[in-house]
Amino acid sequence: MLDLKSPEWAHLRASPGGNGALTAELLADLYAGETNACGELYNQVCHQNTVGEVAYVAAPHIVEIALQAGQPLRARMLSTIGAIEASRRAYPRSTAPIRSEWRAEYERACADARSLAAHALQDRGEAIDTILMIAALAGLHGHADVALLLQSGAAPWCPQCGEPIAFGEVE
Repeated sequence: MLDLKSPEWAHLRASPGGNGALTAELLADLYAGETNACGELYNQVCHQNTVGEVAYVAAPHIVEIALQAGQPLRARMLSTIGAIEASRRAYPRSTAPIRSEWRAEYERACADARSLAAHALQDRGEAIDTILMIAALAGLHGHADVALLLQSGAAPWCPQCGEPIAFGEVE
């Protein structure tokens, strides 16, 4: 795992532009229990379903935070990992490539997140936390449409035309 104080964070591209220095700060805040950093962390790694390269380096930290957290922080962290994976699959052209030196650790973080989310569903929590865990599992199991749909809170079909909603790049 990349140390949060490493200068390398400043050389990683974040999702909304800029570099990963803010991502490292937000992760440090989350390790320290500052749960209000969740929303901005999501924006740094997966803003508008665009995955920045910092997401791959942040993923092991996100899972580590989820392991230490209680609900609802665990659900938010796992949902973020699921959104990264779902967005990678739904929007591959706008997704940053995974460098070979990050791949194994990122894939291990996804596997750990799948296991943790499945286990966390056994706990009786708030309905929103359950939905976020299901969304995370859907994304981590390759069901990008279901994951993004659950995270958006939208209906599974268009209310005007009745067609199923599908997420992905327009050809």
